[in-house]
Amino acid sequence: MAIKDTGWLNFNSFADGGGGNAESTPWINTSNAQTSNNSRATPTTNPVAIATITPFLHATNLATKVPIGVIIKGIEVSLEGCSLVGGFSGMYLIKNGSRSGDNKTPDWLSFFFGSDCYTEVTNVYGGAADLWSLGLTDDDVNASNFGFAMQYQFGLVGSILAVDHMKMKIYYTFGSSLLLTL
Repeated sequence: MAIKDTGWLNFNSFADGGGGNAESTPWINTSNAQTSNNSRATPTTNPVAIATITPFLHATNLATKVPIGVIIKGIEVSLEGCSLVGGFSGMYLIKNGSRSGDNKTPDWLSFFFGSDCYTEVTNVYGGAADLWSLGLTDDDVNASNFGFAMQYQFGLVGSILAVDHMKMKIYYTFGSSLLLTL
C-alpha cells in the first residue's frame, strides 16, 4: 500500500512542560511557536550559568486528525528558530500526555548553531518510516495529549534561544478492512 501523509500540521496547545536544571527559567509566549511569523517562544531569561538546561516546551493537540483505522508508519517534526551557542538535550514525542520513545537529540551544537536570531533555521527530525521506537495508533496521534517536546542546553552565559514554529507530519497507510462472510 502507498504511504500517505497529513502534510505539515500545526499544534493547537503549547506549554512549559517542566524539567530543566536549577538555573533554568520557564518558557514564555509558548503559543508563538504555533505559526511561522517571527514571533517566538523563548525562555524567560537568557542563561545565567554555562550548561543551563531549559524546561521542556510541549506542543500538543494537532490541528488536523488522521483518518480512523489507518496504520501509522512514521512521524516527522519540523522546528524553526534560532539560537546562539547551544544544542538540544531532549527531543521526544508525547504519547498519552507523557514524553515517550527515542530521544532524537542531534549532536551537540547542531540545532540552529551560529544562527544570530536575525535569520531563522528549520530542521526536521524523524521520517516516513520512523516511529521513534513507539507503537502508535490512529487513536494515539488523534488524542489531544499527543505531540512533541523539546529541551535545550545553552553553551554559554548569555546564549540565545527562540522557537518560531513547531509542526508535525504523520505518515500512514490505510488498514485492511476485508470482511469475509460464509
